[in-house]
Amino acid sequence: MVRHVRVRRWTACGLPVVLVLLLGACSGSSDPKVLPLPSLSSTALPSPTPLVVPSAAVVASPQGAAAFSRYYFSVLNQAFRNRESAGLRELSNEACTTCSALARAVDELATKRQTLVGGAYTVISAEAPPLEGGQVVVDVVYSRTAATTLNEARDVVGRGRAEARTDLSLGLRRTSLAWKVVSLTVILP
Repeated sequence: MVRHVRVRRWTACGLPVVLVLLLGACSGSSDPKVLPLPSLSSTALPSPTPLVVPSAAVVASPQGAAAFSRYYFSVLNQAFRNRESAGLRELSNEACTTCSALARAVDELATKRQTLVGGAYTVISAEAPPLEGGQVVVDVVYSRTAATTLNEARDVVGRGRAEARTDLSLGLRRTSLAWKVVSLTVILP
């Protein structure tokens, strides 16, 4: 029996971006006050602290590939949170067009001085078959929280809904000491 699935390339414009912001907070007094949000315009972001690669994520095995996949999503979260794509680019092969689109989406946030609020990915599962010639396709299932994109004036300029479950094929190639992402393909039901 042949199984047919629809495939969607993961592109920057397909990334969901939504969240509800709470602008009110309680102080020690009985009168609730609206607290200002920190400035997004002139304040430079602190240099992001690089994530430490888990030792399991460097092992040349199916378990290592699955651990690397989880690590990749941590780096993806950090890239959007800090508007810095360098770590994401380091983990991706230049030929991965979807990887490049994700990095460009991060760069676009920085260039436009926009901020993504929410939108965190959580890997639900990552499973890899035995390696074949240093390559493997990891089956990843992830969820993503709702998010909102804000401009410098804190106006909402983009929204996307939460994703409870998305299936993804993450193609990896083993280099001498590490994994590189060579493809990202969302599997549609």
